[in-house]
Amino acid sequence: MWAEPLLDALFRSDKRNINVLKGYGQTEFSYAEKRRILWYDLLLYLTMKTEGFYRGYGTPESTAEVQKNIDDTYSELVVLLK
Repeated sequence: MWAEPLLDALFRSDKRNINVLKGYGQTEFSYAEKRRILWYDLLLYLTMKTEGFYRGYGTPESTAEVQKNIDDTYSELVVLLK
């Protein structure tokens, strides 16, 4: 899992910077890569929601933002998998 380059934070859908991707040498992604990136996004957001809850540092605003990211990523993944 940790040797997976697409798990790197620079590939997260909501944080992607085209100039950073150009420097990395990859600005476009195959279907399989897009699918993996969305799964990794979902894993990150679910982890953020869980940790915010059990560690007690989530504010209502941050929890709502994370939930929106979960919902948006899940919707995008469902569309991609069709």
